[in-house]
Amino acid sequence: MNIACGGGEDGAAALRVLARAGRIALEETERDALCVLVLDVIDRGGDESWFEGLAPKLETPRFHQLLLDRGQHHDGEVRRRARWAISAIQRASKPRQTPDG
Repeated sequence: MNIACGGGEDGAAALRVLARAGRIALEETERDALCVLVLDVIDRGGDESWFEGLAPKLETPRFHQLLLDRGQHHDGEVRRRARWAISAIQRASKPRQTPDG
């Protein structure tokens, strides 16, 4: 997969689609580029409609630690967004239960 979704409305739309996609195979450089975009939204705000859905697809120990660090940030909005991403990762990692067990 080649990630090239410039800024603006088209880039945000592409990220929303990617966040809703099923399992995706990312190369390390692609994952790193997307992590930068997610962390930028967590740090500065902006279009929050996609980062929570994308965070679980980017999970690595380093990314998780960066989120945990931001979860202790002095700015409450940064903490809130970081915790949303961490929560999304935790929800995605839990096995889904079926109604009958």
